[in-house]
Order: sequence, then C-alpha cells, then structure tokens
Amino acid sequence: MLWILFALGAALSWGLYGPALHSGQVALGSPMRALLCVGVAYFLIGVLVPIAGLSYQGDLHGFTMKGSLAATLGGALGAIGAICMVRDSCCTSNRNRRFEVPGSQRGC
Repeated sequence: MLWILFALGAALSWGLYGPALHSGQVALGSPMRALLCVGVAYFLIGVLVPIAGLSYQGDLHGFTMKGSLAATLGGALGAIGAICMVRDSCCTSNRNRRFEVPGSQRGC
C-alpha cells in the first residue's frame, strides 16, 4: 500500500515540474540558465543523496555494468526530456506551440 504514496509523489512532482521550470526560465531570462539549475538539482538529489544513503548502509558496491548502463540511459532520457521541454516551451511562438505547460504564462 506504500506504493500509492510514491505514485502520488511522482504525479505531484511531475505535475509541478513544468510550471516551476517555466517560471524559472522566465525569471532567469534564458531556458539554458533554467536547464543549468535543473542539472544542479539533479546532482544534489540524484548523486549526493544516494551516495550518502549507500555509504551509511555500507552498500556502495555491487554495481553491475548492465544495471549501470540501463539506469544511466534512463537518466539521460530524462535529461533529454528536460531539454525538449525547456526549448519547446520558450522557442516556439505562441501560435505554433505544440506543447503548453499547464499553469505557464504565455511567452518567455
């Protein structure tokens, strides 16, 4: 039953991701500045937290090549998705926009 909380957490965070990213890129005046901030957040949450957790558990070993490559590919696909979101939401004219972030303002 705990999986429901994780599913809700994923839906909430992904639902807020687009509008928050759009607000950041508008405030920063650049989609690439916003993407850099996304990278910093990914590093803090996706690298430092697991290293600390695995170190604390004494489990910072046992990585397989197959698992590492598959997980890295998944991360790369997520990062590519972030790039596509940033570029599409800011680089197309409002008339030609094929993707609209819910809750976002028009234009950049």
